[in-house]
Amino acid sequence: MEKRVVHIGGYNPQAMDGVSTALVGQSDALHQLGVPLELWGFDPAISEVVEGFTPTGIPLVRLPRHRHPLRAVFSFPAATKRWLRERLPGVGCFHLHSVFLPWNNLVADLGVPYVISPHGGWGPRVLKGRNRLAKAAWVFLRERRLWSRARMVQAVSEAEKEELQDLGGISGIRYIPNGVKLPPLPEDRGQRDLWLFLGRLAIEHKGLDRMLDAYAECRVRKPDLPKLVLAGPDFRGDEAIIRDKIQRLGLQGCVDLPGPVTGDEKQRLFERASLFLHTSRWEGMPMSILEAMAWEIPCLLTKGTMMVPAVTEA
Repeated sequence: MEKRVVHIGGYNPQAMDGVSTALVGQSDALHQLGVPLELWGFDPAISEVVEGFTPTGIPLVRLPRHRHPLRAVFSFPAATKRWLRERLPGVGCFHLHSVFLPWNNLVADLGVPYVISPHGGWGPRVLKGRNRLAKAAWVFLRERRLWSRARMVQAVSEAEKEELQDLGGISGIRYIPNGVKLPPLPEDRGQRDLWLFLGRLAIEHKGLDRMLDAYAECRVRKPDLPKLVLAGPDFRGDEAIIRDKIQRLGLQGCVDLPGPVTGDEKQRLFERASLFLHTSRWEGMPMSILEAMAWEIPCLLTKGTMMVPAVTEA
């Protein structure tokens, strides 16, 4: 029997975060290449295993996990254990996406070879940022063992590769950048009349405070600059802070916050953008910058995006 590759994570083509976008892209591409593949996600809202398929035809399984955080750290529910016992013989490799997720550690303990895509989650700014004491304890108890036993850890940039090497104990780090599908570019893009940011409205992480400060200063020098569009979902209430800052800077009518955008709405923004801005203080590899490059939009970035070398080369 041919062994399957199982990606662990949520498959959501409409999600705005980079981890979901990368997982969807990787799994769909492997499926098109004929790789035997399944997707498993763990859901506290269900009590029985739910099997189905993604819109692209990949087997998709939702497995129960405990609702209580402490129980979720140490074990799976009985229904999940039974299902795993039956399916494990057909699994050749797990691909774990993201980090600090208890179910990833439990899957790694099942004895099947696994690889990890941390998507920037083991970077120093993340480890020393929010909840750093809890993260340090989790690294000591679980995460260090997770990364030391991995057959491979994927770095999506050269900078992330260096950060992973500094952690110590990871033997198989490979630099494999993410990718996106190339859109069908129209011959006439029409009027490019806006500047665009696309991502979570996370002020500290994405540097949206300094983006707005710089944009306000530029408008003083050149009042007829294109409108700035910050498209994406709220993050921990930061949208309200951004709206207040827009008002304090006198940028009402100059900055739009349309919320999450997908499908045709997202495409229209890319078609209209004359400049793509990304001012992150740290990142793994932002998928939105790759998408902007695919749309042939000039990119104005900070070094923290980890994408300066790639954009410079392009």
